[in-house]
Amino acid sequence: MIRSALLPALVLLLAGCPTAAPEPIDEPPPPPDYEGALDWAVALAATRADDQLLGSQLGASLSDAACPNVFDDDSQVEDPEECPSYTDTGWLTQASRTRSGPCSTQDGYEVSGTWVVTDRELVCEEVGDTVEWTWRDIVATGFRFDWTGAGEPTGDWTSLAADGSIAVQTSEDRFDLDTSSNRAWQVDLVATGEPGPISGLLPAGTTSLQLSGSRGGWGGDWGTEDERSQVGHAEHTGATAAWTVEIDLEWLYETTEWDDSGCLLEPVRGSIQLVSGPPGDAFELVLLFDGDTACDGCGELLLDGGAIGPRCEAALELDW
Repeated sequence: MIRSALLPALVLLLAGCPTAAPEPIDEPPPPPDYEGALDWAVALAATRADDQLLGSQLGASLSDAACPNVFDDDSQVEDPEECPSYTDTGWLTQASRTRSGPCSTQDGYEVSGTWVVTDRELVCEEVGDTVEWTWRDIVATGFRFDWTGAGEPTGDWTSLAADGSIAVQTSEDRFDLDTSSNRAWQVDLVATGEPGPISGLLPAGTTSLQLSGSRGGWGGDWGTEDERSQVGHAEHTGATAAWTVEIDLEWLYETTEWDDSGCLLEPVRGSIQLVSGPPGDAFELVLLFDGDTACDGCGELLLDGGAIGPRCEAALELDW
């Protein structure tokens, strides 16, 4: 009987006791958004400067302005001293174009600074052998476009500034059945564009590039060799990201009557190393290549020191 009387009180007492809240479960933070940074780094590693930076993109944007301040100088010299001593004849052709401000384009841009393009071609010949060299040098000094027209800009950007130089040298040697071709480039450039004049290579903001690369090959009746290299440093600062990248890559592929070696699908060795910081996500990426031992077209991607799997980039195949 006493137990029955105490039971309701005990139930009320227990009901009034607070229950412990469940312990929160620590969830790992979401992975950083590194795709844009990695795409930019791969684009820089793949660029050959002449057809991408000089031709269809930066060179076209700047050199096609409608400013009237253009100067052309064409000259040709026969049998120049630059030809090798074993050749019989040679011709050197040179042309330079200078665009300078201040001036206004017909489509609403104000231009300041200077933009100079110099092209040289050297052809040296002897019986059975022809050697050709070409050079293109671009030098930008305080060169800047600013949109001042009414309404939306007619181009892809409201402002574009460039300081620095881009140099490309090519050569071709033909002797009987043997041929060799080489191309080398050197980029030392700081460019700023809003909202971004060149998607991929130069995103919106300021990008500093120091790149040095080469692409060469030769072939004969018993084999061929193709090689390429890209070494450089780049920094980009924009409204939503700050990236720094180091590039050191080598490609090689050889064929003989007996065997093939090297790799066409990826660099045989080297890496792309990228560091991202505020105002974007903070992380470190490393893309390692070992095409000399595992020619599968993919590198090993590391995020903050930990491997996260293979990364395949068709842009980094060995081609012309």
